Amino acid sequence: MPIKNIPEYSGAGVYALIGSDGRYYIGSSKNVNQRLKTHLSCMRRSIKNGHDAFVSGKLEDALHKGITFDCKLLATFGEELSKSELEEIERIFIRKHVNSYNTKPIRHKL
Repeated sequence: MPIKNIPEYSGAGVYALIGSDGRYYIGSSKNVNQRLKTHLSCMRRSIKNGHDAFVSGKLEDALHKGITFDCKLLATFGEELSKSELEEIERIFIRKHVNSYNTKPIRHKL
């Protein structure tokens, strides 16, 4: 299984997929459990079919090298947090974990 230990938490939060190679993928969602299940489904398709448009290139390369991922919640929040606020917090975590699989550029607010 490409992702282990998917938390049952279905609220807003920031999570990490920690690769067996020690690298991280940081993400955020208003429903962490649902988002991680989507990651898992896309990863399974990528392994089976060789490519999935919903898996980042770096993650896909790792999957095809046999890297597996353990899931960890980094932060949880109430429903009052907006998507943009959640994404800003995600970017903070990405900056802290420089050895990551994230491919999105980090945009700094001016």
